[in-house]
Amino acid sequence: MTIKLLIITVLSTTLSISDQRTTQDSIRAVLDSQSAHERLATLVDLCNHGISDREGAQRTLNYSREGKQLARKLGQTKDLYWIQIEEASAIGLIHSRQQSIDSLNQIIPKIRKVRDNRLLIHALIITGVQMTKLDQMTSAREPLLEAVALAVSVHDSSSLAKAYNNLGNVSNHLGLNQEAIDFYLNALTIKEAMGTKNLSTTYNNVAQIFKNMGNYEEAIRFNQKAMLQQQASGNTFGLSISHLNLGNIFSKQKKYDSALFHNERALSLSQSIADTVGFAFAYYNLASVYFSLDDYPRSLDYYEKALPIFSASGMRTNVAQSQVSISINSRLMGDFDKAKTTLDQANTIAAELNSFVLKKSIAESYYELYKATGDYRQALNYHEEFKANADSILNATQVQEISSLQKNYEIANRDNRIAVLDKENEITALNLARQNTFRNGLLAALALFSHLSTRTMESLSLQKTSGTKARNSKRRTRKTQCCQK
Repeated sequence: MTIKLLIITVLSTTLSISDQRTTQDSIRAVLDSQSAHERLATLVDLCNHGISDREGAQRTLNYSREGKQLARKLGQTKDLYWIQIEEASAIGLIHSRQQSIDSLNQIIPKIRKVRDNRLLIHALIITGVQMTKLDQMTSAREPLLEAVALAVSVHDSSSLAKAYNNLGNVSNHLGLNQEAIDFYLNALTIKEAMGTKNLSTTYNNVAQIFKNMGNYEEAIRFNQKAMLQQQASGNTFGLSISHLNLGNIFSKQKKYDSALFHNERALSLSQSIADTVGFAFAYYNLASVYFSLDDYPRSLDYYEKALPIFSASGMRTNVAQSQVSISINSRLMGDFDKAKTTLDQANTIAAELNSFVLKKSIAESYYELYKATGDYRQALNYHEEFKANADSILNATQVQEISSLQKNYEIANRDNRIAVLDKENEITALNLARQNTFRNGLLAALALFSHLSTRTMESLSLQKTSGTKARNSKRRTRKTQCCQK
């Protein structure tokens, strides 16, 4: 991308709507002044955007159609696929995650045919991200693990760090804390080795896992490291996340004043950049703190503020969690009808997502609700369901652990087989060398024997010839003597 176009593009994300139109006109002027191949390169650059960059995603959609048409006209297949990947990512961010996944599933087989690992890695990572956003955690692992293997094979450190970071997100959602921390720390190590300056997102992720593991001091330390970078770079969005994380940590430590401070600060920062999803998480966290303080009316108010935002954003797990929390507050405030209605709604989502974690939480809430209303038979039924879902979570965790052990065993077994093969090759080479030495010695001995035999035969033949000549000479002499007499 030219310097002029880069400046124009950056300005387009910060100016007013009327000024942005002027900027778009300027971009068009730059594009119109370029040759076809230069224009395609610029359009590819314009279509690139970050995974959470909504403005960049909209820019991608503004220019992707023109870019695809030009790539087809010029026969630039790889540029075409790159634009299609970015377009699918933008569709997922702005319109539909499922539509994004469907598009990527159509593109990936075509990319495999052109054998471009850079394109394939990019498409696999974007696919994994979109699946994660739809709570398809188990499905997301497959493309991300393939991306890791490919990135390792071609020494693509940047993509490897992205894949590890997203695998960490998946493991985090699945409650596999140790696996998540391993993936995040792998990503962090690679980024630090590459000299990446902004590591705040990874620091936040690591902090989140340490919080889940109950290591609050480490969680606070990594959050503070993230905040230093976010403040220095003016990253308001990231800073709001760090405040949310600190609010959660202090809430776990029962330091509710500090928890309220950081969550209110997160809400203020989210409002300053119109980050509506940020509002929802801040509302949800504030509701949780007030619930811990037994202030159920205020807690209910914040949960009900968070719910429609989660719903509009398609965040179904968060919707169900908010509904469960609303049900609990309603029950504790004596509104049993509302408690059951919202719990039924959450139960529908949990069934569709097949989330044992949600099902366990919902069964527990049904148990408490029916116990409060005196329907002990129903309460007992849901208590049994609660235990069944708890067992399912345990079994799923054990299966994951067994799978991890099996994977580690297979890796170790593979390494052992390689070592054995190396040793066998070494022994074979040594035996072959010995055989060659013996064979060469034998050939030399045979050659020497053949040479000596030849010389001996020649000597014997010579002696025989000499003897014959001597006898013939004597005969001639005697014959001559006889004739002379």
